[in-house]
Amino acid sequence: MSQAVPVLAVRDLAVTIGRRAVVDGVGFDIAAGETMALVGESGCGKSLTALALLRLLPGAAKFAGGSVDFEGADLMRIDEDAMRRVRGNRASIIFQDPLSSLDPLMTVGDQLVEGIRAHREIGRTEARGQALAMLKAVGISEPERRLAQYPFELSGGMCQRIMIAIALAARPAVLIADEPTTALDVTIQAQILDLMKGLLRELGTSILLITHDMGVVAEMADRVAVMYAGRIVERGPAEAIFASPRHPYTALLLKSVPRLDDVPKSAMAVIEGSVPAQDDWPPGCRFAPRCPLAEARCHAEQPPEEAVGAGRGVACWRHADVAAGKLPA
Repeated sequence: MSQAVPVLAVRDLAVTIGRRAVVDGVGFDIAAGETMALVGESGCGKSLTALALLRLLPGAAKFAGGSVDFEGADLMRIDEDAMRRVRGNRASIIFQDPLSSLDPLMTVGDQLVEGIRAHREIGRTEARGQALAMLKAVGISEPERRLAQYPFELSGGMCQRIMIAIALAARPAVLIADEPTTALDVTIQAQILDLMKGLLRELGTSILLITHDMGVVAEMADRVAVMYAGRIVERGPAEAIFASPRHPYTALLLKSVPRLDDVPKSAMAVIEGSVPAQDDWPPGCRFAPRCPLAEARCHAEQPPEEAVGAGRGVACWRHADVAAGKLPA
């Protein structure tokens, strides 16, 4: 957990689909001005965690317990009117699928202006000026013309930048970014990451960055929480996690990232198998069926989170062996 006073504090968050908890007791803090990355493979529950924080869960998913404390209120328990004043204003989200998130029947300008005016007592002309400024800030070419266009007239990458502009328009205290650069080429990705870092510096905005891209994590994050099969299995400062992972899953994720300084070239690590479905979670450590260090205890008992250094925690019976470099190459 962060040592600073958190602007967002998540405790024992649980989300169910049917009778199964797909987000299972997740907790973390984010301090003011901090970027925390929530990382893991697809299917680990990262996006559902993000949606739960702003009460945007899809119909089949239900909030099943825990708390999300933000600016003196538990977002899981305030009424919907109060939640609307938070959502898109003090806390915003960048969705990973812009084409399904933008209204196809509204122009880009109308969507930006509507979002700005929903939280600011300003006229349409002033709101349009702010909308234009945001399009310029996220690198949209010909921003005046784009305001009059519809999402279907734009590329997927451009729609993603527009989603980012909408999320940043109200200058939120917390920005949840769910795979914000997935649809963008490398050049635009760098621009967007620089934009997000600039917002953090300017306003002290906190960012929850949800990604599977460890390169983006290295570029952006102050702290990292590694998620697997609905639970956080390791957390800590980004520098420490990259230098010395303590969970086999974290170590294998890092080994699977190609490195330019890897000379002579060596084969990238492969994590055998896949994330189990929520109706087929094993009884002990959920990573045990894929873990090269797993022993009988790992398959039978769920490991608790254990402190392993300043601000660091890991849920693994074999974490000392990982630290000692005993993970097979």
